[in-house]
Amino acid sequence: MVKSSTDRSNKYKAKIDSDVISERYEATKDLSIRKQTAYFGNAAKLESEVKVLVDGEPSFLQHFYIAYAEELVKKKTDDEWEIVFIKWRSRGLNSDKLDAIGWELVGWSYGKLYVGGGVTDTVRKYFKTQLSYIEETADYGGNVIALAVDNYYIYAGGITTQTVRKYLKSDLSYIGQTADYGGTIRSISIDDTHIYVGGATTNTVRKYLKSDLSYIGQTVGYGGNITSLSVDDTHIYAGGITTKTVRKYLKSDLSYIEETVNYGGTIYSVFIDDTYIYVGGSTTQTVRKYLKSDLSYIGQTAGYGGTIKSIYADDTHIYVGGSITRTVRKYLKSDLSYIGETANYDGDINFVFADDTYIYAGGSTTQTVRKYRKSNLDYIRQTANYGGIINAIISD
Repeated sequence: MVKSSTDRSNKYKAKIDSDVISERYEATKDLSIRKQTAYFGNAAKLESEVKVLVDGEPSFLQHFYIAYAEELVKKKTDDEWEIVFIKWRSRGLNSDKLDAIGWELVGWSYGKLYVGGGVTDTVRKYFKTQLSYIEETADYGGNVIALAVDNYYIYAGGITTQTVRKYLKSDLSYIGQTADYGGTIRSISIDDTHIYVGGATTNTVRKYLKSDLSYIGQTVGYGGNITSLSVDDTHIYAGGITTKTVRKYLKSDLSYIEETVNYGGTIYSVFIDDTYIYVGGSTTQTVRKYLKSDLSYIGQTAGYGGTIKSIYADDTHIYVGGSITRTVRKYLKSDLSYIGETANYDGDINFVFADDTYIYAGGSTTQTVRKYRKSNLDYIRQTANYGGIINAIISD
């Protein structure tokens, strides 16, 4: 039987279609094999990395850390990573090991804020990203006014108890405390080996060893309550009431070096960088800039509009909070010119802290830590109410 040209054409097309389908099937099968090989290769690599990071954990727990890692690498944003972290932490996995996995695999650390204040009288720990509450220390025994933090420990001081208490960062357990300072502790600064403490009544900078919290020595009296101090590699810079100057002391032997001219009011905040000192307080209500080397006066910002209670600075800008105005104001470091300000905090701002991207402010009335974007000063979010006036914010 002779087939028509149409039948022959259809048969030929069918053969071509069959060949194409066969080729596509083989290609798909090869791709699937390659993907599975890549997946299992990546999964094996991830599992191996996680087992190194959680070495010492029971094998049955290691599987949960691996599951956490597998979920984490599928996410893309800070908020998503934090949600995954919180979920697995709530199941009993170790925070530090979860954090180590996050940092190793996706370059993310859950980052924490430590907050101290009144009424609640504890140091509370929050996630920096979403500002969600994690845990808190036992009661300090009075308002927490000053905080400092290093790689492993938190150091807290305040009223009533009037000692520096040392807590483990990982679980906020209490380690020990210094002898009584002799008055309310208003400010704490630390270096690699020592703690420097200033406050009321005693009116000196006291130096303690970080390792065992033993007392080393103290400066001569400042002449009034010390409300703020900062330290660099070689010197201590302290400011306060009555004297109303920034006094410079040698760290090694606590000897007095010299002091600035009078600020013109009580000094509440002393912040330093490599070259300058930035000072804020009452009455004058400006940020005054001094040269660290000889304490000479450089210039000042326009008036803040109320008492300046806290100053923080990065490489290019100064961030200032206080009373009456109740906003975080941003100034250029180079010429002290005004840039802009946040919306009203709705209470006195007692403390301002910043990282590479955000500003964190806490104080009275609102009694939360509010987070603002540094670039445009927009409000982002806030913590739940601390339960009292916030006096100090620090981050690791």
